[in-house]
Amino acid sequence: MAVAGASAASHELDWIQDEAAAFARARSEGKGVVVDFYAAWCVPCTNIEAWLATREALQVIAPRFVALRFDVTEDSEEAAERRRRYDAETLPALLFLDADGQVLERLARQLESAGMLDLARAASAKLHGVKSR
Repeated sequence: MAVAGASAASHELDWIQDEAAAFARARSEGKGVVVDFYAAWCVPCTNIEAWLATREALQVIAPRFVALRFDVTEDSEEAAERRRRYDAETLPALLFLDADGQVLERLARQLESAGMLDLARAASAKLHGVKSR
């Protein structure tokens, strides 16, 4: 059985590359946004990518967050501007935001799976608290 919001074939999050589209979708679906800054040369980023595809991560993240990925492998002006704007100057960087862009939780270093799951759960709980006000 596929997780809502995840690709049934790959069992991964349905990553969006377009920032405006991700936030518009989050607002329309009553979700938050998980923002992943990824670089091919970043080993912790690759480990986080593998964790994000686990059943446990999908069960927490997919139902509550729209997945937005910024590939910052190439150090372009656009990548630098995004990293500054999201305060993601170092990698890895994984942010859980509400649909208005407010940071719920931030991962700035690789944690063990249980720690990353706790962070995702905390972000989900904060998102629920924000939505119920």
